[in-house]
Amino acid sequence: MKLKTEVNPNPDNLSQREFGGHILMDRVSFRYRQGAEPALLGTSFEVLPNEMMAVVGPNASGKSTILKVILAMYQNQAGQVILDGMDIRQINPLVLRQNIAYVPQESRFFHGTIAQNLRLSHPTASDEELMEACDLANLTNDIEQLPEKLETRIGDHTVHGLPSGFKQRLSLARAFLKKAPILLLDEPGQTLDFEADKAFIDSLKKLKGTCTIIMVSHRPSHVKLCDKVLSMENGMVVNLGTPDEIYQSTDNQTPQVEDGNRS
Repeated sequence: MKLKTEVNPNPDNLSQREFGGHILMDRVSFRYRQGAEPALLGTSFEVLPNEMMAVVGPNASGKSTILKVILAMYQNQAGQVILDGMDIRQINPLVLRQNIAYVPQESRFFHGTIAQNLRLSHPTASDEELMEACDLANLTNDIEQLPEKLETRIGDHTVHGLPSGFKQRLSLARAFLKKAPILLLDEPGQTLDFEADKAFIDSLKKLKGTCTIIMVSHRPSHVKLCDKVLSMENGMVVNLGTPDEIYQSTDNQTPQVEDGNRS
């Protein structure tokens, strides 16, 4: 409760704005605590509006940290994160996050119905919009088999009893429902089986070109869909190029990645 509020009441702090999704990270450095090794060190890259970029690299290379800094969950100690020509520190965090859909590694849900959990990202969404998002996340058949469908209650101990793949797809549906100009995905396929991952790839193909997507992933099938690939190691950029360029530079092998739970 002693933490300083994020929302800046200063009228110069943007209240409303539509974003195109142009992201520029310029020599960004960040440490989680004083004295710790930098999680990001001089990290620079650019993602143009409606581009899709994969972020790859071994465990603890800074992949997830990039997404959290873009979300302003953490403030970089050096460098700038620029969204559509504005440093994100000049943007009201509430407005910033209204324009970003985020799928974290670990899905979180609150006690309530599936519909209520989905509407956390879009409170005024209609039932039709909910089902469209569920279709895109390959979740419709699972929901239809539930006793109360979208009104089925989850939360408390029932969440732990749900299959991990179902929870991951529910998290994806919540992000898709938002229809934000920027979509951040942190290991979205880590708990999906083969069929679910295949459906997820189809969803990415449908979304490609409609919003800016930055996806942390270790799966070559995901990486090859992207316009560009950012390869990270020890918080630093070691390579940036198209999937073909990255694969050629590693003798047609997958870029160095690890299937870790934390980055």
